[in-house]
Amino acid sequence: MKVLVVGLGGAGQRLVRHTKELLGPNVEFVAYRARGRKALIKPDFTIDPEVTVERQFRIRTSPTLKEALAMNPDVAIIANPTHLHMETALACAKAGCHLLIEKPLGHEWKGMAELKKALRGRVGMVGYMMRFHPCLKRIEEIVTSRLLGKVLWAKLEAGSYVPSWHPYEDYAELYAVRRAMGGGVVLTESHELDLATWFFGAPKSVTAVGGKLTKHAGDAEDTASILLDCGFPVHVNLCFMQRPASRQITVALEHGRLDWAGGNHLRVFNAEKNAWAEFAADGHERDHLFRDQVKHFFACVDGREKPLVDIDAGMASLDIALKALKQIWS
Repeated sequence: MKVLVVGLGGAGQRLVRHTKELLGPNVEFVAYRARGRKALIKPDFTIDPEVTVERQFRIRTSPTLKEALAMNPDVAIIANPTHLHMETALACAKAGCHLLIEKPLGHEWKGMAELKKALRGRVGMVGYMMRFHPCLKRIEEIVTSRLLGKVLWAKLEAGSYVPSWHPYEDYAELYAVRRAMGGGVVLTESHELDLATWFFGAPKSVTAVGGKLTKHAGDAEDTASILLDCGFPVHVNLCFMQRPASRQITVALEHGRLDWAGGNHLRVFNAEKNAWAEFAADGHERDHLFRDQVKHFFACVDGREKPLVDIDAGMASLDIALKALKQIWS
């Protein structure tokens, strides 16, 4: 299996590491690199100054995407800045590659129809790895099965602090804080938008407020509050300039309530029993989300599974994001 990697920052290196662990000696890596940074980023997001990423994973690098595609890769992992996703994905799809695209799928609609056409007969998957969390899979099961009745309202929140994301580089250089590069909290932290569509389906309408509310570097929005009309209200609050970091989901249902505080325990209230129960995913670690995502992707490439987050699913969350951004910046 020959795997092309486009973008070898933190996200790209993590996907390479898990691909290597999964496929072992049966994988050959090639890479197209724009910045060409050599440092190996360890799982804890610190730098190993003694080893280069090319040496660690035996990666052959190319100065151009065209030259890399001429090596006939079977799969492309696309982990470059958001504004380059579509251009890169189209080139790789037309070259016959299966695609694993880091979230979000893109920053605009241009090229989407062409990508879907180019991917016919190939796997296209978007990297919303939060869908692989055991607690979130349980929320989806309870909601869609109506085990506790219909949903009355829901709230999804995610907050982090961009300057602490990558200790090895200046956050002001990150695409995440630059609008022209597809940055901003709405696209960069769009996991909650994907989860909302997974749990509740496409919304009837989207209303959003927010913007750049801090004095930190960059020109992209750092805070957003988005209201989705799914036949019931779904609030999505996003911020990537807050401390401490937090992530939580609450779903109120006819016959109960679901509370998740970002860890390995989901609290479930059953109104008929008038009691709380706990669903536990003890031993689960954040890195397992990426491991399970990579394992699922290659199972899809082998034809054993269907993509949990296909191109249509990626477009569903992008639709919400673009509608929200239009209102935030109007």
